[in-house]
Amino acid sequence: MSKIINLILMVIGTMLLIYGIVLSFSINSISRIIIMVGGIAIITSVLKFILKRYEKIKYFQYIDIIINMVVIFVLTSVIIVEVAIVREGTVKNKESTDYILVLGAGLWGDVPSDTLVRRLDGAIEISNINDNSLIVVSGGQGFGETVTEADAMERYLLSKGMDKDRILREERATNTSENIIFSKEIMDNTWTSKEKYNVTIITNNFHCFRAKFLSKRAGINSLTYSVDVKKAIKPAYFIREYFAVIKSYFVDR
Repeated sequence: MSKIINLILMVIGTMLLIYGIVLSFSINSISRIIIMVGGIAIITSVLKFILKRYEKIKYFQYIDIIINMVVIFVLTSVIIVEVAIVREGTVKNKESTDYILVLGAGLWGDVPSDTLVRRLDGAIEISNINDNSLIVVSGGQGFGETVTEADAMERYLLSKGMDKDRILREERATNTSENIIFSKEIMDNTWTSKEKYNVTIITNNFHCFRAKFLSKRAGINSLTYSVDVKKAIKPAYFIREYFAVIKSYFVDR
């Protein structure tokens, strides 16, 4: 068992390290995470090799067993979380909805990134079959951005012929949890019916699971509509999302 785990760690670590280095030429922020995870896997593999070689030394065998248990636990959690992420990422719900919530995804100066454009195009598609729904564009101003993400999103939608009266802007959020919480405040304040409103969250496939469980935690009756992301960087987003889900589960309340 120990040899198999050692081999798995070395193979996964090497693959992640190579992928992270290649990715660093296009997306530095995500590539650093990939390289770090790959490096940890390789270092752990080397450590296990050393422990196994000198297993006759007192406690070394027990340390190796503990590492094996931790690795098995982590790999199991990765499989469970990634299956949930992939499964929710296939959903393209087109049911009737009262609000269409578009989560921010970064700008190039004042221009929506490719990832964000895909979300906005998805919102347009859903709005075309929900004539009375309002669109909430959520996102504050991040590093390297010259305007708020909400402002850039609104301008993009207007350029595509969207009626300005249908757009609501949320400009304070800096992460997904805040996107949900601050947007809920806007929807609560603009909703006039006694019945509970429905929300369709538009985001990329890797992001749907976390967005949905955070919205449920906030008390929002939500569905998701997933849009794709560039194929070359898709694995990186899904890898990073595992850590984001774990963080959100324990921290984002």
